[in-house]
Amino acid sequence: MNRTVRLLPALLCAALSVALPVTALAATSAGQGSASPPTKADVKSKPGTTAAKPRAKASAPSGQKTAAATTTRKTGARPNGRNRTGGAPGDLVAADGIVEAECYRLTRGKGRCEPQCLPYTRCRSGISSCRIGHENGPVTWFNCEQARGNTSLQPADGRVLVLGRNAHNMSTGHTLYVEKALPRSDGRYDLVLSHTNYDRRCNLETNMRAEYDPIAKTIDVRSGKWEQWGRELKVAGFIHD
Repeated sequence: MNRTVRLLPALLCAALSVALPVTALAATSAGQGSASPPTKADVKSKPGTTAAKPRAKASAPSGQKTAAATTTRKTGARPNGRNRTGGAPGDLVAADGIVEAECYRLTRGKGRCEPQCLPYTRCRSGISSCRIGHENGPVTWFNCEQARGNTSLQPADGRVLVLGRNAHNMSTGHTLYVEKALPRSDGRYDLVLSHTNYDRRCNLETNMRAEYDPIAKTIDVRSGKWEQWGRELKVAGFIHD
């Protein structure tokens, strides 16, 4: 009896020593599975360490932009933009300050004033052919260029309009520079012209408006110094290079 009592603690210890390793092994095997991530309550910062920061949101795929990134406010002028002169489409302004400085330098001497109409239109157009002496007259210049095939009855930007011998004291004709030639549906043209010596004082006039009829070969002046009397002025043609 006493021997049996002494053996019970020993048997109990032996049984416990066998059971504990089996329990530990089961716990270890369970930890190798897909365990759920710990919650904030499970995570405790160790002394002297900083808790992990929340994970940043995933960025948008390459090539895609958020609405905030694509919404921009358009204000101000365009880069290197130029302001357009007001007015109706096709409305132009002729002869700026640079042109006046290069081609119009008014001088008055004992002889004739300068620039006469022909030197001015030569300068504007860049056509310097058919020179006779110092300067031949407008009609003489036109006849020389016509013989060379450098004239036309059709206007175009940059050409020289030559008025033939008309009334109003234009015995040698007159030249005007064509700033712009705008064709019309009726076959006529709206012209923007510049010229000098229109008053025999070598003064400069720009933006003179006129209607050109290629069938009748005449112009009717619609603005400027010649507006009152400039009707059906005979046109010899247009010089081009």
